[in-house]
Amino acid sequence: MSMTLRQPVGRRRSIGLDIGSSAVRAAEVVVDGRRRELVRFAQVGLPAGAVVEGEVRDPRSVAGALKRLWDEGGFSGRSVVLGVSSQRAMVRLIDMPAMEGKELRSALGYEIGELLPIPVDQAVYDFAVLGPGRPTGDGGETTQVLVVVAQKDIVRDQIAAVRLGGLRARAVDASSLALLRAVPSSDGEDALDAVVSLGAQLVVVALRQGDVPRFMRTATVGVETEVAARAGAAARVGSAQGRERPEGRRGASKLEPVIEEVRSSIEYFLSHAQGAQLARVQLTGGAARTAGLAERLSSTLGVPVAPATLDLSYDRSALGLEEEQLEEASWRWTTAAGLALWGSQAGVRSPSLVPPEIAQRAQQRRVMAAAGAGVVLVAAGLGALSHSRVDAIDSAKAKTRADQQEAAILQREILKLQSLGQVKSEVQARRQLAVEALANDIDWVGLDGRIVKALPGGVTITQVSFSSSLPAQTTPQTSSPSSYYVGQVTITGDTTAGLPSVARFVKAMTAVRGLGAAWVASTNGVSQPTAAANGRGARVQAAGEMQFSATAEVTNAALSKRAASLPGGTK
Repeated sequence: MSMTLRQPVGRRRSIGLDIGSSAVRAAEVVVDGRRRELVRFAQVGLPAGAVVEGEVRDPRSVAGALKRLWDEGGFSGRSVVLGVSSQRAMVRLIDMPAMEGKELRSALGYEIGELLPIPVDQAVYDFAVLGPGRPTGDGGETTQVLVVVAQKDIVRDQIAAVRLGGLRARAVDASSLALLRAVPSSDGEDALDAVVSLGAQLVVVALRQGDVPRFMRTATVGVETEVAARAGAAARVGSAQGRERPEGRRGASKLEPVIEEVRSSIEYFLSHAQGAQLARVQLTGGAARTAGLAERLSSTLGVPVAPATLDLSYDRSALGLEEEQLEEASWRWTTAAGLALWGSQAGVRSPSLVPPEIAQRAQQRRVMAAAGAGVVLVAAGLGALSHSRVDAIDSAKAKTRADQQEAAILQREILKLQSLGQVKSEVQARRQLAVEALANDIDWVGLDGRIVKALPGGVTITQVSFSSSLPAQTTPQTSSPSSYYVGQVTITGDTTAGLPSVARFVKAMTAVRGLGAAWVASTNGVSQPTAAANGRGARVQAAGEMQFSATAEVTNAALSKRAASLPGGTK
């Protein structure tokens, strides 16, 4: 299915902001129908430690750089699309059962817990539906969903730094998606290509098939020569912000971790892509200029590797860049330009990671500002009556009534926003139902793994069966003992070491977390056929070989932690 970026949209201007580890960069793009043009680009260096591995650590230094970037960059507005690039942010393409938007968002909340090792209430996520997915094994319909998720605190920190710098984040996008949006894809719907961004501290690998994002990975591996730009460097890209290129063996050794990370990421995807073949790799980012990197990477991957080009037109003279400055900028503007293209797809919803509480506050401020403007208009209309001619009085009164009606409409919108508290309470109640439903969920897979791991030598399990003795939605009373039985497990096995190994088995099962009261219900010797002189076989018992059947109680220590990890859980 297509996620094309070439559908015509109405004229719009947008500014993308890329907060990197060494500099802040912004690109302004004009989209008018099928014309897409980069009209402004600039960057300002950051002091070392202000941004570490894509996460803001010194918001005041970042805000100062942003103020200078806007003072000298000549951008037309202060509303930006912000990019987030961190190991605590990721993009995944998953298949979900076919369902409506609200139900899909709710269902994705449970999937998010599998993507990030944090509770869902500490994450922010959004999604875009790309189209029908692969049918399930029983022929059920699925939906292919692009999910963007990040830990909430890193997004809040970036938004806070942007606001401190006098800007407003109208959307927060994944930098890996911005890369694919800015760089033209290979020809053909099934062509697989990769865009790789190499920064001072992060390597971003983004793969797509046709126009569909398939795999994204962000790793903390940087080329040492991509050092932090000086804070005093000029806003316009120039030689002052160039990077030294490594020479000799020392430079070559610094390429190895980067090449290995790119290679392992691509090979991991290809191993799960059912015979897909990589067509090419496009490089961007300041560290991608490192001498010999493209050649080494091409030799390792066995595919062409070239500098990334923009899927945008631009005029060097209009950008105000000299030839050398343009060459420098072409390695660094890709992410910012892709962020500026956020929301440029007609009929396709673009995900945004702006936390809901921040978006709601912004909406409330806009509503209140609009209401205040309406009141000012009313006052202005009333003051003008005293200076109007008699034949204009009726017109002024009509305008006043219209303004009052608008103010009333805005007031009703404010009241709707105040009802969000009731919606939140209802959501919390529904979450609690899910928590209670999983309160006695037994982790059978984990228990089975612990049983297999604890088996003593000479014992082989031939069959295991589990059964639960607690209702699915019954929560034990607080007066219950600290340990209680929630089910039973029956194990059938073989041993080659006789009764001593059976005894060791019972002892081992007693030590397994989640098991108790283990005992052997029966044992049987194993006989084997032997040859006889008369040609008739006889059976004799093999020394030490026997079969046994054992039973153990499953204790509450085997309960899963899924309830605690759900929204509204205890984790």
